[in-house]
Amino acid sequence: MTYNYTDRQLNEFNFGKNVYSVNNDFVNRKIKEGKDYQHLVAKPDNELLSNEINIIQTRDNQQFKVVKTCSDPRTGFDGMAVAPIVDGEPDYSSVAVIAVATFV
Repeated sequence: MTYNYTDRQLNEFNFGKNVYSVNNDFVNRKIKEGKDYQHLVAKPDNELLSNEINIIQTRDNQQFKVVKTCSDPRTGFDGMAVAPIVDGEPDYSSVAVIAVATFV
């Protein structure tokens, strides 16, 4: 069965703590500003550091496992791939790729 992403979920991935949090500089800057940010990483749970997360939860309470992240300081590209968590397991047949690019 294919997971159907909502427009709201896809839009939510592109804001604030989501796709931008794959960028270490962005997260570190937000932390210095006193904001509650964590690094978004594609690591197994047992390898996460205290300031890292690998799950995104949208406002509708759907959870998504971070499958891959990429942050390229040369081009300003930040992106990630996520899989919805269905029945407690990531559904890798329904991966979405989210990208934000800022060219300097």
